[in-house]
Amino acid sequence: MARGSFTTSSKKRKRSTRKPYEDRGKIVASLGYSYTDAAFDKWRDSSLVKPWWEVFVSKFLKIDLYKPDNSVPNFDDLYARIRDDDWRGRIGSLGQTHFPRYDNEKDWYSWLLHRLVVENTGDREGCFYYWGREDVETVFRTAYHYILFAK
Repeated sequence: MARGSFTTSSKKRKRSTRKPYEDRGKIVASLGYSYTDAAFDKWRDSSLVKPWWEVFVSKFLKIDLYKPDNSVPNFDDLYARIRDDDWRGRIGSLGQTHFPRYDNEKDWYSWLLHRLVVENTGDREGCFYYWGREDVETVFRTAYHYILFAK
């Protein structure tokens, strides 16, 4: 082989497919709204999402605790945290629900994920209200994808 020539690899790179949270249409559809439906934007501005998102932004994303180069904790870690009785007991108090004070990313993302699911399963206008209670993990995973999309 001559010096300076290149060889092409026999392996072709797989083109990565878009993740569910990278496509607005998929997020909107997974939450039960049509792609062009203004109801999705109305839902985002409703009391089911907006107040919790604003607390998350003002108390976590805009302070020194948040590092933009850090990745979002993975779903399995957050879901395990939410299912943990001790952690759920701590967020059950009114103070932690409306005025949370956490000192790490995992607690903040878990709090937001938990609030979005609780609000949207308990209210008739919520996107998870009619989903049923059989597959709770899918509800949480869908809300997690929304957080990744919206962040």
